Amino acid sequence: MKRCLLTWSDRGVSGRQAAHHGTRPTQDRGPVLRLVNEPESRSLYDSAIVLTTDASTEAAQGLIADLQEHIPSVSESRVTLLDPSDYSELFRALQPLVASLNKVRVIDIIVSAGTPQMQTLWFVLVKSGLLQARMLQVVPAAFVPSVHPKAIREVGLDIEGFPEIRALRDELVRVRSRHGALRKHLI
Repeated sequence: MKRCLLTWSDRGVSGRQAAHHGTRPTQDRGPVLRLVNEPESRSLYDSAIVLTTDASTEAAQGLIADLQEHIPSVSESRVTLLDPSDYSELFRALQPLVASLNKVRVIDIIVSAGTPQMQTLWFVLVKSGLLQARMLQVVPAAFVPSVHPKAIREVGLDIEGFPEIRALRDELVRVRSRHGALRKHLI
């Protein structure tokens, strides 16, 4: 079954840059293109959605054009944000997209692109069950194969002792249902 690749643009932003951002080496095409160039990813995707912000839209056009060489249908989805490091704003902005994606696609997410907060939210959304997707980490080229044998690894947090992340609304439905059943027996 063909899959949809979902990623934030990895091409930076126009205007003000974060102080910790350096220039990417010219031979490094970024995590998104590194993923689609890996043998196990070729012909795997029939569509891709590149998430952008107002500040990253212009820079993302090159990524979108490059992806179209590998994936038949590539679209941009602009996410309106004032601050791409604000977890609350990101979560609210992603909710409509997440709701629409869960209904129609098998999704792979690149967790290696975007701000650290954007990357973190993928974990929260997937592990809470709000988004059904496979998370993929693209290992930086400097660590392949010396430290990691492959450039791509599936991210799973099924680790002994790792806390469970739950969507509160699902938990409330479960608790209310149980409360209603108990209440009927008491009356």
